[in-house]
This record gives sequence, C-alpha cells and structure tokens, in this order.
Amino acid sequence: MTLPDPDHLYLLGFESQVLSNATVDLALNPDNTIQQISLKSESRGGAALKEAGAQLNATATALQSLSKAEAVAETNKETMATTKAGLALTADKAKQAADLATLEYTVLQANPNASPLDLLKAAQKERSAKLDANEAARRANRVPYFPDVLP
Repeated sequence: MTLPDPDHLYLLGFESQVLSNATVDLALNPDNTIQQISLKSESRGGAALKEAGAQLNATATALQSLSKAEAVAETNKETMATTKAGLALTADKAKQAADLATLEYTVLQANPNASPLDLLKAAQKERSAKLDANEAARRANRVPYFPDVLP
C-alpha cells in the first residue's frame, strides 16, 4: 500500500463565502512539491442582488401592466353595457314612434274629410317610422319589429 509522504502533504484551509467564485491555481515541481499556489475569491453578491432587483422590478412592472389592462377591460365592459342599453332604449323609442305613426294613419283613414295628400304623407310617415324601428332593432341585436316592412 502506498501512503502519502507526510513531508509533502499540505492542507489548504480555505472556506468559500456564499455568492462568491473561488479559484485555486496550483503549480507543482517535477517532484510533485508545490512550486506556486494562488487563491482568488471574487464576490458575486452585488451582481446577484442587482439581478434579483431587476427581476423584482420586472415583476412589479408586469403586475402594474396587468392591473392597467384589467382596468381597461372593466371600462370597456362598462362601455359595452352602456352602449347595449342605449341601443335597446333607442330601439324601443323607435318602435313607439312607429306605433304612433300607424295609429295616426289609421285615424286619418277613418276621417272622410282627409285629403289624398294627407293620407299619402301619413302612409309614408308610418313606413319610414317602421323602417327606422327595424334598423334600431337590428343595431340592438333584436328581431325586426315589422318584418313585413322592407327597404
């Protein structure tokens, strides 16, 4: 059994620190004795902290962007709901105007003293009101109120 020569046995007592790079350079003589030894230790803690800070900053920026996107989405949702309600209200008002025009035309037809010009105006007003009501219903995603009246 071969044992190391105690006269040529060396112990290097070095403890590396956390977040550091340690380098040991060892040059030996031909008889395996130490010719030169150098020990270098470079701290990497600053770079690690800088990188951790950059990642935290990126995370905060992403969370802030997400928060802004959620706020925009909520605003868009509210705007869409308001627009939808406005379109439904407009459609209902157009339907009421068409119903009123129909009633006016019916009343005018029952009047024996109504002139042909007044009857024509009332009939055109009724048709126009029904077309407007159908268009308002289409915009509000509703079925046409007067499907028999086409442009």
